[in-house]
Amino acid sequence: MSGIYINKRDTIILLSVLLLINPFIACLSSILFLKMGNQHIRVCAFFIAIFIGLLAFTQYSPNGDISRTYHMINSVTDFSLGSFLIYLATDKYLIYTILNVVITNVTGNVQYTSLLWGFLVYYVCFCAIINFMKYFGCDKRKIYFIFLATVFCFIVFAEAMETMKQAVATSMAFLSFSYYLLGRRVKSIIIFILSLGVHFSPLFLLPLFLAKTLKPVYIYVLLLGSFLMRSINLMEISAQIINWLGIFPTLALVADTYSEQNYNNFFSDAPYFQLTFWIVCFIVLLNHIFVKKSNDTIDKAGILFIVMLNLNYSNNHNFTRLLLFSFPVYLMIFMNILCHLKNIITRRILTQFIVFITFFLQFWFSLERFGTDASKYQTSFMDNSLLKITLSPLYFYLDYKVPVN
Repeated sequence: MSGIYINKRDTIILLSVLLLINPFIACLSSILFLKMGNQHIRVCAFFIAIFIGLLAFTQYSPNGDISRTYHMINSVTDFSLGSFLIYLATDKYLIYTILNVVITNVTGNVQYTSLLWGFLVYYVCFCAIINFMKYFGCDKRKIYFIFLATVFCFIVFAEAMETMKQAVATSMAFLSFSYYLLGRRVKSIIIFILSLGVHFSPLFLLPLFLAKTLKPVYIYVLLLGSFLMRSINLMEISAQIINWLGIFPTLALVADTYSEQNYNNFFSDAPYFQLTFWIVCFIVLLNHIFVKKSNDTIDKAGILFIVMLNLNYSNNHNFTRLLLFSFPVYLMIFMNILCHLKNIITRRILTQFIVFITFFLQFWFSLERFGTDASKYQTSFMDNSLLKITLSPLYFYLDYKVPVN
């Protein structure tokens, strides 16, 4: 397909006007522009992510993490400067807290924090995808398909919008890894450090950075050992060691919190998470069989991710959260197959399989989470009304009021 040329300024103006009239149409138009060969990929990515941020702005989750986050932000916003500084001194998520308080004070509405973090989850991930396109030497015309798969299949939307700080931190770690593979080490280190100011979960992805240098034989030994150690709660052991040494008090607090067994009613042995784990393993195996030779680093990164899953299996919180935010591994393998597998029929079968199976996982998880029942752990966006989501102008989105207790 031959590309079309619309200059950057006209692209921004057109999409901005569409955003004012109808954010959903602006999002669809951005995807259409990419499909038609528009070269301003970051501009289109921005407007796709803005639409998702607006959806997050309308999220209502009476018993979910987001309602507790809103309550915490409003409480901290009322602090005096001295009390706020004391609070920051013991806060685990410094960047996340500061930005939330600043945004809430400036706008007067805590919902704008969801708009920011919902936007960043996807926009930062899109930026990582753009970097991987360069790393793989992939045809830019395929990026619209990758963006669509990211939105509808790879990022579990309901969970990402509920636990935004971990979702954003995971996207930042993914971006950091992409810069690492491109050889831009300083930028990679800075982004990774910043991600820890949002959430500590990128520490679980740190072993992936060993994929370039670690020999395959060592990785296979780690993989075997990780399956043998699944019954050991390493987070609980780590918490005890850190507390015994009396160092890194903030890290010790996080380790203590995450060593709890039955967190958020998610269990490692639940059917959904068991199936998801073996699907991740199978996708990594597909990459190993069909395109390992084209990129050994991606193959090893996928295996190291399985190692981390196994080492956290006995901790319900860590295992289930890592599985729900497996999108960096899905994307790396999906793009590796899409860009490097020469056999057209095999490539089409594998990419369609990955899209189908991850969409199925997304759909299954969403069935339980989308709803307005205050007695359940459910969430809604624009009252879960497709008509409101697709037909509302920007003003209606920003005028949507979420009850904040």
